Amino acid sequence: MGAFVVLVLAGLAVEMIFFPEEYDARLARIEAEQAANAKELALLADAADTDAAVEREKGFHCLSAWDGSNRSTVDQVKAALRDPDSFEHIETSIYGNDAGEHGLWMDYRAQNGFGGMNVERIYARVDHESCEARVIPGGPGSE
Repeated sequence: MGAFVVLVLAGLAVEMIFFPEEYDARLARIEAEQAANAKELALLADAADTDAAVEREKGFHCLSAWDGSNRSTVDQVKAALRDPDSFEHIETSIYGNDAGEHGLWMDYRAQNGFGGMNVERIYARVDHESCEARVIPGGPGSE
């Protein structure tokens, strides 16, 4: 491996000394490629930042990457259950951004008083900045 590096460097030195125009042209092509790559990387970074901003605006930053739940909503629902250990998150949907709050629907399963499992749906309003939820009994319009 070391001999190969020495040969490449020797070849570049010979090219620099005996063929300066070709060396300069190759160097200019490499610099142009590097500039194009830097522009492309900057565009990709801007696109990623834009995507992240759009996702944040939609409220997805308030949902768990693990199971898609909102921690504040889960904690409030569990606190109201007869058997909090029976809570199973099914799905959470978040939408809108109305005056800094998102609407959120969460479906979950929990044990009822007879030992059976019920599937329930709860509505909450979630603060965009703090991600704290305010559970609304009865759903939208009951506020």
